[in-house]
Amino acid sequence: MEIKKIYALIMMAMIFQSCGGQSPRANDFIGTWINADGATISFTDSGKFYAKNLPRGTMYFPEDQLSNKKFSGNGEWALQKGQDLWEIKLIFYKSANLNTGYATQILISGSSGFLDKTPPWFLFEWENGEGGQKYKFSKK
Repeated sequence: MEIKKIYALIMMAMIFQSCGGQSPRANDFIGTWINADGATISFTDSGKFYAKNLPRGTMYFPEDQLSNKKFSGNGEWALQKGQDLWEIKLIFYKSANLNTGYATQILISGSSGFLDKTPPWFLFEWENGEGGQKYKFSKK
């Protein structure tokens, strides 16, 4: 009987530990992140980012002339706690592709642990609305 209680306590402790997960740190994202289609986002430790070939529809760029096209740009980034998930805020500067600056975010998820809150991290946006397919970036 004692062994069953000990086993149950160990299992409960493991469940509670995995629920908490880890909080991402800005240093976790420094470097280049890629999607299978060739899109990349590179984050520097000085708070700048460079993005290439991002899909307009997934990344929510508002310019009609960019519809169904790839977008490249740069700007500033910051790690922040979103409503449900951690996210990276992206502030795009005005560019040849974008008539005005633009702000958006990309979501962060873990690849393991309960509720995917444990590294290795990946970045994603929902394709065609929340709960659908994830457009993922993995660290290079």
